[in-house]
Amino acid sequence: MRLADILRDTLCYVRQRPVRVLLNLVGIGAGAMAITLVLALGGGLRSFIRHQVETIADKTVVQVFPVPEPPLMFAASTIIGRLGKPPKKINPKRRMNPGSFNLRFFTEAEVKALESLPYIRRVIPGMLVFAESIRLVGSEDEYEVISIPEGEGFRMEIGWGRGFEGGEDNEVVLASGYADAWHMKPEDLVGKEVILKVRRIPLVRRTFWERLRQRLLGEGQQIREFRAKVVGVTKPSLLSMACFVSLPLALKMTRHLLGDPTLHTAGRWGLVAICRLRSYDDLPRFRKWLKKRGFSCISVDDRLGFMFAIFSVVEVGLMVFGVVALLVAGIGVANTMVASVYERRREIGVMKALGARNRTVLVLFSFEALLVGALGGVCGWSVARILAIFGDAILAGYILTGWRGVEVFSFGWWLLPLCVLFCAGCAFVAGLYPAFKAARLDPITCLREE
Repeated sequence: MRLADILRDTLCYVRQRPVRVLLNLVGIGAGAMAITLVLALGGGLRSFIRHQVETIADKTVVQVFPVPEPPLMFAASTIIGRLGKPPKKINPKRRMNPGSFNLRFFTEAEVKALESLPYIRRVIPGMLVFAESIRLVGSEDEYEVISIPEGEGFRMEIGWGRGFEGGEDNEVVLASGYADAWHMKPEDLVGKEVILKVRRIPLVRRTFWERLRQRLLGEGQQIREFRAKVVGVTKPSLLSMACFVSLPLALKMTRHLLGDPTLHTAGRWGLVAICRLRSYDDLPRFRKWLKKRGFSCISVDDRLGFMFAIFSVVEVGLMVFGVVALLVAGIGVANTMVASVYERRREIGVMKALGARNRTVLVLFSFEALLVGALGGVCGWSVARILAIFGDAILAGYILTGWRGVEVFSFGWWLLPLCVLFCAGCAFVAGLYPAFKAARLDPITCLREE
């Protein structure tokens, strides 16, 4: 039997039983739609997050720790990676476990060693800057804020005004979200003055004389307000609450926050070093140098990899629902094909009496299952594409208003053939038993029953 004959007979079967075929298409299409939407959403969100992170984060800036493993990343990845598993025995040689961070200050010799590397452009201490609120001078309305010290690795895409040029100490660059919050134009925000409120959370206990000196000099208050001038406003990005702080101002805020006026001085340089590479291509050899010295680092790629690892778990969990729906649809296809075998016993008997071999009948029924699965995959992909278009429009119009042209659902060229092949494969597997059953029927028995 030629392929054209098989195709003609299959289409004839579809025309004779449209309702049954339609129900199979709905079942397979629902599973295909769910899988397609999950894959498209996952790809779109990955692309969106990567683009935004690479836009706001400088890939040449690396956080360096004077310990073999980054403490926070090590603890987080260990806790997440061992959920449901028994605790491991601590290895004394490793010196790191989820409950011990083993932090220490960089020595002057270590800082000079970092600065002497030919591919390092700049080394500054990592500062802990937390502002409780921000407000405009002359206003009592306080707003939430995320303070980011200058040089921490976040890019400032200046839309209005300028960046830090080493001028006055108390300078800040605000995100464009504050212009919306204060009902101002971004260009009108440049030149205004703001007040950052910082609450002291001392991590070390001071001596009596140190506390007395702080009170006499007015350094002992729990809350201190820092006045700063807005020199620039950034373009819209994920950092809609960011307040970039100049290094001198960040140092003052950090010392007050931790209640330690000697912080970031000789002997107490910092727990983290922020290193700016001359080129991103220098990162691999910088990692090798750090490993030899017993240091560790965190780059933008490390953060993205950690985020995507967590995101992949959620993505797989969502995809399970689509696979289950597709398996249920496959059972429906098998049930329909078995019923079709019993209904077409006379047709099968006539075909085999006229010389059709078992292989021909097997191919015919298998091709019918393949066709139904492929059509279901196309229908599911088409419905998912339509829903994604509406979803992108709704998100862009009501939620992601700051990002025009953003597509949360990403439909790559590979998604349609993958969906069709996967659905056709599931339908083919589901139709194997009915196809073999039809191929093994005895033509004399079939004709005698009719």
